[in-house]
Amino acid sequence: MAATTLASRVAEEKSSALGDLVGYSIRFDERFDRSRTRIKYMTEGILVREMLGDPLLKSYAAIMLDEVHERTAQVPVFFASLHVRFIMVTHQSPPLTFTHRPISPLFYFI
Repeated sequence: MAATTLASRVAEEKSSALGDLVGYSIRFDERFDRSRTRIKYMTEGILVREMLGDPLLKSYAAIMLDEVHERTAQVPVFFASLHVRFIMVTHQSPPLTFTHRPISPLFYFI
């Protein structure tokens, strides 16, 4: 539940209601507004699911994955898939940032 906790904390720090400027999306719960949310926290499984509908994740300006060393088998699939698609379509590397140590807060920008 790190995504929900971080989203709540950042929303409070931004003096914003959760789901407005700052939101989250986890397996069975989400709280964000597609037109207003600018920082969205999510699990890697949700990010992989979003790639099914938006293979190049064009709706995101930047993607940051934190604590990559602790992630599941979905992460290598995500990295490879996004990287290959970006290079094939745009001839550029995708806008990804990876960390292997915890940082606070972790942002996913929409």
